[in-house]
Amino acid sequence: MNREEEEQEEIIQAVLSTVERFAVSELAGGARERDGYPHADFSRKALQGAADAGLLLAGVPEVFGGTGLGPPVWARILERVAYEDAGFAAALLAHAMALQAVLAHAGDEGIRAAMEAAPLAYPIYQQAGEWDRLPRVTSRRGRTTAAEGTSVLTANAPVADRAVVVALEDGVPCLCLLSLSGASRPEPVEMLGLRSCPAGNILLDNVDPGEVLILASGEDAVRSLHAAFYPSATAILLATLKASLDYAVAYGLERVQGGRIIAHHSQLRSMYAQMEVEHLSLRLAWERALEPGVEEGACLALKILAAEHAVRATIDGVQLLGGYGYTREYPQERRMRDARQASQLLGSPARQKLALIDCRPGLNDPR
Repeated sequence: MNREEEEQEEIIQAVLSTVERFAVSELAGGARERDGYPHADFSRKALQGAADAGLLLAGVPEVFGGTGLGPPVWARILERVAYEDAGFAAALLAHAMALQAVLAHAGDEGIRAAMEAAPLAYPIYQQAGEWDRLPRVTSRRGRTTAAEGTSVLTANAPVADRAVVVALEDGVPCLCLLSLSGASRPEPVEMLGLRSCPAGNILLDNVDPGEVLILASGEDAVRSLHAAFYPSATAILLATLKASLDYAVAYGLERVQGGRIIAHHSQLRSMYAQMEVEHLSLRLAWERALEPGVEEGACLALKILAAEHAVRATIDGVQLLGGYGYTREYPQERRMRDARQASQLLGSPARQKLALIDCRPGLNDPR
């Protein structure tokens, strides 16, 4: 490791230490209160804590006051945050993806404007490659002249001042930065899980076309953005699985039935073992995915696998608490809902599998 790499590693460790302190002081124990129903009660206190800790600027170049660290570090940040509150981690994921789009395609003025508007919104349930139901924009001579349609389930939209959305211009996907205010700020949509990450449907008909800036056009711009954050989506799922396992084990070690600690019963031990196998194997693959040069398809496949394992493991996490597992007084039912919702990040596993297999010669569905 050369001196430059050593310095970068020191910065990364300093950021992760800050994340640890933030997670303990601002998030631990408060996920139930942020899990609002029928829709999220976005935590301004936690957001302010994240801003004060500099987490909202994690990917911003040093010249703008950030650390200049890329998406792999966001994945490590979100893994720790999601252990305490997967919903808040999803809110940070939306901000990180929108910020990365701005950093990659906007000029200095656009970057500064985006930094002042934290958190940013992004449609984190949108799948790259599925362009049929996107909103549409029309531009002339570099200026947007019309915008119509709906950006569905755009995370942070109910609380953000600016959003990056995926739209179509002349049938070509593009990334657009737009302003949210007044009529254009949507109401929160009721969600199954990740409720501390409010999502809303942005009706572009209500947005002033003059407030819509096309950042980049072409499928590659959207695909590369999503590919960079597949490990971040995996991190949220991995942390949710780990939190469910840790809580189930701690609960089992405190309860006695039939004269034995229930965690020592063979059936429960088998369930713990299965969750541990899934956690450790996913963690090993996830850490490998954070290294340079890992192909996009492998990162997407890992996200799909993490979604399936996290959903199954958190269901087991509920079962390991017996009847208590289904009550809101215990965190397992929330983790089960969060895992189900997080499985849809950047696209549903079922559709993502089809997207993967379409890359095989001769298997692309011509319809």
